[in-house]
Amino acid sequence: STKLVIHKLSYDLENMKEKPVIDNKRGKELDKLPEGVSKFDKSLYGDVTFTLYKLTNNDGKDVLVEDFKGAVVSDDKTTVTIGDDIFKLVKIEDRDIDADGKAEFSNQGNGSYLISETSANKNLVGEKEQDQLFSLPLANDTGTGFLDTLHLYPKNDVENLTFKLSKY
Repeated sequence: STKLVIHKLSYDLENMKEKPVIDNKRGKELDKLPEGVSKFDKSLYGDVTFTLYKLTNNDGKDVLVEDFKGAVVSDDKTTVTIGDDIFKLVKIEDRDIDADGKAEFSNQGNGSYLISETSANKNLVGEKEQDQLFSLPLANDTGTGFLDTLHLYPKNDVENLTFKLSKY
């Protein structure tokens, strides 16, 4: 089984030229974040909830998808369409981020999954992060085994709070 760790990140697009890119194709924990990107601070921006779904076939059996190119997730998060194939999404669980901006899902078996940011403060967080599809197990760098923990890094543009004090 594999542990999934979501590292929620934030950035302020007003102070950047373009949306930052996180290059983590191997699913390992990053040593450092790109310039202008930081851990999401829920004390400033509120709670964020992630929902984990598993893909199944029409008979309810787990599936393992190797290529998600062109995948379309239904708005109601009940299906994923990849080419001519339609897979059902079965909700596994919801997790709120902790004080470090992380949400952890433990003991995930082999199969294909979708992780979705399902709630965030609409006034302080720009658009929600795009849904992410992935399959487990994920091979390690050498191809001699599998990762015990998969690290994902969704990020949001956040609005900094400003206050104006008027004295009368």
